[in-house]
Amino acid sequence: MVSEAKSPALRDDSVFFRKSGFFKLYLFLIVILVHSLNFEAYGLADSTTFGGKLLYFLEMVELYVTGLTMPGYFFISGYGFMANYSLDKTLSKWKKRVRTLFIPWLLWNSIMWLAGIAMESIPAIASKLNSGFGYELSLRSWLVDGLIHTADGTMWFISNLMVITLLCPLIYILIRNKYLGIVAIAAGFVAVHLTQAHRYSVLVAALFFSQAAYYSIHFPQLVQRSYGKKARIIAWGLLLVYMLTGSNSAVQNTGLPHVISFSYAVPAMWIAVGDVGLSKKEKVVDEYRFWLFASHYMPLECVEKLWYVIGGVSVTTAWIGMIMCPTVTVLILIGAGYLVKRYCYPLWCVLNGKQIKKRRA
Repeated sequence: MVSEAKSPALRDDSVFFRKSGFFKLYLFLIVILVHSLNFEAYGLADSTTFGGKLLYFLEMVELYVTGLTMPGYFFISGYGFMANYSLDKTLSKWKKRVRTLFIPWLLWNSIMWLAGIAMESIPAIASKLNSGFGYELSLRSWLVDGLIHTADGTMWFISNLMVITLLCPLIYILIRNKYLGIVAIAAGFVAVHLTQAHRYSVLVAALFFSQAAYYSIHFPQLVQRSYGKKARIIAWGLLLVYMLTGSNSAVQNTGLPHVISFSYAVPAMWIAVGDVGLSKKEKVVDEYRFWLFASHYMPLECVEKLWYVIGGVSVTTAWIGMIMCPTVTVLILIGAGYLVKRYCYPLWCVLNGKQIKKRRA
């Protein structure tokens, strides 16, 4: 007789949530670095100087090796969602995701859509844009440009996660049996191969999510346990294999090589870092993580564009901008977030998907 998943009533996932907090913060910081890459704007691929070639090499390393960020987020989301999940909890899970996913997604895309319209309406700014957003103040533009095409460039992740959340009862039914779950996940790999699904597709995201959900249901002990030196060395070896193959764009972007590489690299990363958690100082920064995630894309583009105009096209400008632009953007946004949090706390909560609680006097 085929065995079913054990009852999750006595589970303790505290290790996962402590460790995932560390991962979510540092994976996000990597996202900032990736979004600050400027090798195309400065023509670094064609640079003949040592400094230009070195910076291009470093940016290529960042571009390919840091591809673990989004698969990592979907793995964390899948495990966390299915921890102690059962079908009768679906409505309460969906209700919570309206606050934590849908409302922030709706508001941030609307804010960035309005910001795009405002920028195109100011001649001094519009003339500096490489290409117009093409937005117009209409219901159709809001729905299509703002929401469907996600005016906030980072919200594609939330869009995929919302779709997967709606599909979670089906995913759970497919993987709650240990052996049928393997068949279902294998079918997901086949589907990715046949469709040559891109890394940003819902199918690929759902496959990463489902694998972690499978671990959560059937093998939580593998995620919760502490790993010794030997296991961590092996994990670092697997990460090295991933890094060596990651320079191939086919591995990073499309199809079966992509999902295979990330399916072993993300668990390897989880094991390799050992037992970690957020320090008190890191928790202060983590308080602004979703705020920075949701708000950084357009401001970072603006800061980079401003520095490009001021500094001109040179290798020196590119080196300075690589460090300065993301740093300045983060500091500005943390300052803005602090002001919103202090003087308009309900808005802060809504924009960050937090429950509005009465603040201490």
